[in-house]
Amino acid sequence: MDQTPWWGVPLIAGLFAIGGVVTSQAVAFVLVRRQEYREDRQRWDVNRKELYASFLVASHKMTFALMHNWETSAREETFSEYVDALIFLGEEVRLLASVATKDAAVALYQKTVPIANDPDARRKKNWNDFEDEYLQLVTYFHEAARAELNVPEVPTFARRTGRRTNE
Repeated sequence: MDQTPWWGVPLIAGLFAIGGVVTSQAVAFVLVRRQEYREDRQRWDVNRKELYASFLVASHKMTFALMHNWETSAREETFSEYVDALIFLGEEVRLLASVATKDAAVALYQKTVPIANDPDARRKKNWNDFEDEYLQLVTYFHEAARAELNVPEVPTFARRTGRRTNE
């Protein structure tokens, strides 16, 4: 009859206990790392969404100021606050955004700032044409930002009519 030494059962139980602790610590480590990554990713996405929204708000403010001063000979001083905000936020977008979103931001900037500084260019261009081009660039920025942030497309409404355009 084989007898197990007195220390065999506690040794095997101890090995299983140590193995269980190591396994549970490894699983906890992996789960914590995944949670931290997810939280960082969500925080990063929220920060970029806020930045993109701020950039668009600054661009819209500039455009509203342009609309009210379209026919006047207002120069750079009139729009300097808006230009400064757009430059600052535009640089942040260029640092943090994907290539497509950067391109869309640069296009918006190039559409609004030069015409704000040149009253002659405003006199040569019709406001409605400028607004249509501007809104196309805003749509391009929206699409690029949505693609970058994996935001599903939402139904858009036709301008000035309130009807849905994509159903």
